[in-house]
Amino acid sequence: MSDAPAILVTGATAQVGLHILRDLLHAGINAVALSRNVAASAKVGHSSGASVAWYHPLQFKALLSNNMAQALADLSQPECLLSAGPINLAEEWLNHCEGLQRIVCLSSSSVFSKADSGHLAERQQIEEILQSEKRLTSTCLARGIGLVILRPTLIYGCGQDENISRMAKFIERFGFFPLAGEAIGLRQPVHVADLAQLMVTIGLSTISGQNAFEVAGGSTLSYREMAARVFFALDKPERLFSLPTVLLAGGVTLASTLPGMRGLNSQMVLRQNQDLVFSDHDIRQRYDFQPRGFHPGLEDFMLPAEIRRLLTKDI
Repeated sequence: MSDAPAILVTGATAQVGLHILRDLLHAGINAVALSRNVAASAKVGHSSGASVAWYHPLQFKALLSNNMAQALADLSQPECLLSAGPINLAEEWLNHCEGLQRIVCLSSSSVFSKADSGHLAERQQIEEILQSEKRLTSTCLARGIGLVILRPTLIYGCGQDENISRMAKFIERFGFFPLAGEAIGLRQPVHVADLAQLMVTIGLSTISGQNAFEVAGGSTLSYREMAARVFFALDKPERLFSLPTVLLAGGVTLASTLPGMRGLNSQMVLRQNQDLVFSDHDIRQRYDFQPRGFHPGLEDFMLPAEIRRLLTKDI
């Protein structure tokens, strides 16, 4: 087990955060995991000798502010923050942890693909993300903290995303999937385990300066082909139906008013024929990042058993 200070992980019960914790434990590295889903503190050990100390954010802030952390090894001021939740969480914890030396946080490639969205809420969300990126970069520069912002494309791999997993759930329920016209827009889905491992790799390295990188998966394929591979993963006969874009967009707008359909909007339909691809040459070269291609199986639509045990504090 490493003698280094524990790594702080925010957004720890989100899909990327959970995979980060698993990778840290396997590497024998202690982690402090923060989540609003944690009612009381708990410690989870691992065969590597490392452990995860779970805290509600408010509880951890109180410990830090009262200097109680100095008496507990698990709560020594963290030097590294891996932020797997919204980027504003990285901003928030930067202000609470004086000893931080490096930060790796998630943003989104949507800062490019949705900047001119016809949906007001999307544009507002993107503006908030961009402002958070700017403030975080400025503060890290002023304090001499190494920063890496990652902007991943479509994340999939454990059934918790709102894109490919939502598609899979629709297919499971209805046995077909509607497409906007030919749905030829290109995509680069990135597996959650690959993204988490990348964050851990960067977090354990020396970070100098403040940088932002796009992160893509190992395949570039059309939206139609992506949907076809989901049918194959689910062992379902492929039933893709092309509809006029305007008709499908209207249907999605109506569906967005139904329970459980929050987040749907017509812009999602329009983007099926837009290329949302990015060059991630820099991140691959700098950190030897080699993401897997998009060939999902059933296991990619559920949480791995090891991570489920981590959530139930029974690893």
